Formats: sequence, C-alpha cells, structure tokens
Amino acid sequence: KLYALADASLKERVQIDLMDLPVETTKEEIQAKLLNGKYDAVGLSCYIWSTDDLFTATAGFFEKNKDAVIFAGGPDVSPRAETMLVRYPFLQFVAEGEGEESFRLWLRRIVKLDEDDWQETPGLILRKGGKVCTNPSAPPVDLNSVPPILDEEGFTEKNPNWLYIESS
Repeated sequence: KLYALADASLKERVQIDLMDLPVETTKEEIQAKLLNGKYDAVGLSCYIWSTDDLFTATAGFFEKNKDAVIFAGGPDVSPRAETMLVRYPFLQFVAEGEGEESFRLWLRRIVKLDEDDWQETPGLILRKGGKVCTNPSAPPVDLNSVPPILDEEGFTEKNPNWLYIESS
C-alpha cells in the first residue's frame, strides 16, 4: 500500500484499504469484511497460515462480485502460482517474488496512467487464452524507495507496542 501510494499520480486516483487481520479471524468474518467494503479489487497477502482461509473467504466474495479483480502475492503463493491459478478460477493473477513494483505498475495500468496493457505487467503470473503465462520479472525494488510503515498516518497511535519485521 505505502509503496504504491508513494506514486503521487496513483495517490490521486486510487483508494487502498488495508485489513490487518489477526490470525484467529474466521473465514466468515473475512468474507463479511470484504462484502461490506464493496471492493473493485482484492489483493491477498498470503502466508502459510492464512492462504486457505483467505481463498475460501474470497471465493464467497467473488460469487457476489463477479466483476471484482482478485489477485494474490506473498511467500505462500508466489512459488506455486500456476497451481493456485488452476485451483482457484476466480484468481486473476499472482505477483511473483516481491510484489511491490508489480502491484504499483498494475494499478497505474488499470487506472490508465500508463498505456501498457495490464496483462503485460512485469512480475505477474496470469491466465491468457486459457493458459498460465509468466511475464518477465519486475526489477528488484530499491529498498530506499520503500516508505517506512511507521510513516503511515496514525500507525503509531493505533499500534503503540508493535514492531513489524518481515523477510523472505
């Protein structure tokens, strides 16, 4: 979210809501949150402990929102993207590896800030003509360009005792 919204043109054109869900959140609660949000697109950050529940909840959301774009990324789906795209027909694409730049470029193309077809976005693995295709990888993200999460408005006030460290 923060990396994409650091792009000033995108920040003016899109709204991104982040759901930070505790591990114990049920599939039904996740689905209810998605349905209440009336989202045009849903991105899933998938870890081994969350993927099954996220996909089950999202399938229910998609049944009622057939025009929504559903995509995923994260260490649990990126290495098995082809399997995930076959298993879950509602899933439009998976971001390969670190998805920050792929997500930003995809957003720019969807809202027509860039002329390129979104299906040609670097770092995406997607269905084209009934086949699963892998686009060329996105360039590695310069970590100096990633805004620190603590810069997000209200983060420290909402989470005074949290420290996030992620790597993969």
